[in-house]
Amino acid sequence: MRILALCFLLSLVPVMAEAADAVSGDEIKLDDGRAVRLLGITAAGDAAKSRLQTLIDHQPITTEGDAVDRYGRIVADAYVQPGQGAKIWLQGDLLQQGLAFVYPPTGDEPHIADLFKFEHEARKAKRGLWNDPAYADQNAAEPLTIRYGHFAFVAGKVVKAERIKNKIYLNFGEDWRDDFTITIMAHDLGAFEKANIDPLAYQGKILRVRGWVKRDFGPMVDVTNPAQIEMLGESPLRP
Repeated sequence: MRILALCFLLSLVPVMAEAADAVSGDEIKLDDGRAVRLLGITAAGDAAKSRLQTLIDHQPITTEGDAVDRYGRIVADAYVQPGQGAKIWLQGDLLQQGLAFVYPPTGDEPHIADLFKFEHEARKAKRGLWNDPAYADQNAAEPLTIRYGHFAFVAGKVVKAERIKNKIYLNFGEDWRDDFTITIMAHDLGAFEKANIDPLAYQGKILRVRGWVKRDFGPMVDVTNPAQIEMLGESPLRP
């Protein structure tokens, strides 16, 4: 397996500190007490934490981005450069190993296309979590099998797309009372307009959506940006 090494020609905001510990598979504690949350991904399980610890062990961390979340963590793309070797993008490595998935996508992540590229490669190869049935696509055509209160990947064909007052509904069945539904609020449509996407044009298309499943008659996922939705091919479910 090739080692992921990405060199970006963007100005970096250096953390200028060594990593002390991998708190989890997507969070690092620096030796100066600061914490770095890896932008745009969620890691799964002890294997991700172990991999991250191996990558950062006794290495200086460089970050790209300076956002801070409500917990006081730096939220950024993070890199290490062992010895004189090539720079390693931590998010990309974890995704490529199948130890993380893209979330929470806002669509504004500077390397969102690369995040999805590496996730798709790992998914296709069934690496890591993609070999676990818990992360497989759930079938939108079988709403009774979709679990509430969980983050999920749900795939299927949009039967009807319509706007009712301030909300767009993408229904994956004939009866909205019990089918799987994607909802998009009017105040989130700006992100779709920016991406030149008309959500109503999803009717008849096969999609994969990622997000938290809630109960509103049937199972429902609220989508706030187009990065949560992927267009699939002919089959509603695929690796």
